Amino acid sequence: MSALPAEMIGPEVTDPDRLRMMWLAVLVEGVNTALGHGVGKISVAQRVEAVSWIGSQDFDAVCGFIGIEPTVVLMQIETLREMGLPFEVEVWG
Repeated sequence: MSALPAEMIGPEVTDPDRLRMMWLAVLVEGVNTALGHGVGKISVAQRVEAVSWIGSQDFDAVCGFIGIEPTVVLMQIETLREMGLPFEVEVWG
């Protein structure tokens, strides 16, 4: 499968802020799935996969796309895991 040129998919899709928000959504859902707070019913296999994703090279890449340090996210995840709370991110415009 080849990538589509930006002019075929529209400038809003390649806008850096929109891409950052998309990757942020990926991070939030992945972490919440690992913590057992994901959207919808989460299977054991999905949770195991999400837990193994945390701290992986792909996880680090997603954090990089967003512009945040993976180790900071890992510390936040550990705190939330201990408290049994979901992962939430506030976004400022």
